[in-house]
Amino acid sequence: MKTPEFLRQLMSSPAYMDKNSAEFAKANEYLEKLFPGELQQDATAQYIEPKYDMTYEQFLDAQKKI
Repeated sequence: MKTPEFLRQLMSSPAYMDKNSAEFAKANEYLEKLFPGELQQDATAQYIEPKYDMTYEQFLDAQKKI
């Protein structure tokens, strides 16, 4: 599953680089819901796309949480 566009825009905003910002907290909350236990960062602290595709049940569960 690819990262949704709204989340990509949130992660590419300048405010996301501030680890104390609301944008950073919101993006990480969505990332944890969409990719539970699969988040990894590269050397630039950007998240790497996960190597798996979630099941339909996982998708529905994440959708409810969002």
